Amino acid sequence: MHVIALFDSIKVGKTEALLSYEKADLEEIRDADGNSVLHVAALCGHVRIVEKLKFICPKLFKITNPEGLTAVGLACKHGKLRKVVK
Repeated sequence: MHVIALFDSIKVGKTEALLSYEKADLEEIRDADGNSVLHVAALCGHVRIVEKLKFICPKLFKITNPEGLTAVGLACKHGKLRKVVK
């Protein structure tokens, strides 16, 4: 699966796309803004994907984007924190 398709799937809440990637790849993949798959899932408020990533790749929760924000920090900045930490 192409990386753009992965991010498109995450944006609409589809978790299946994550299964196409190895854990190490998920830790390295970034979108055009420098956000990880977890950042994008959190920003979109997709709790199910956030929970799945917590199980598959917990290291993502420590990764920051170019703004210096973790996924939880980004969700908070955009008013999505309540959804993400359900």
